[in-house]
Amino acid sequence: IKVIKDELLHHTNLLTLNLAEAEVYAGQKIETKNDAKNVANLLAEKHRIPVLIKCANFLVNNTYDVLHIPDGENWEYIGNKINYPNMHTASLILSAGIATFLAFGESLHVAVRKAREYVEFVIDNKEDTPLVLERDLIGILVPVVKMEEYQDMQKI
Repeated sequence: IKVIKDELLHHTNLLTLNLAEAEVYAGQKIETKNDAKNVANLLAEKHRIPVLIKCANFLVNNTYDVLHIPDGENWEYIGNKINYPNMHTASLILSAGIATFLAFGESLHVAVRKAREYVEFVIDNKEDTPLVLERDLIGILVPVVKMEEYQDMQKI
């Protein structure tokens, strides 16, 4: 962790952490949404990079994520709870989605929102994209192909 903090974080454009990772980085327990917001703020300001903390277990029927950008910009995201056993794949799709929407010219907070919606879309349409949910490496590639379908849906 020390090497990551000291050597790698300053090369990062977005630090995306799950709840357990955020607790390790911050050295404190996160038990509430306010704790998550405070830790995201602490890490973003300390390392001078945006921090996204994914807190899937705070809400019973929904997901909760918090994004803090240094110098005070904060966004909270609430979405549908994803009941899928391979959450690692969902995280990979989220990261790929954020990068894709940034490449499309979206601001960071909009890219995060759209990527979260896209993860829900992919999982809701898993019958059409079985490889996305079964193979991690292919899970990164297939969503890029499905992105056109998702964007067409957003125009309706």
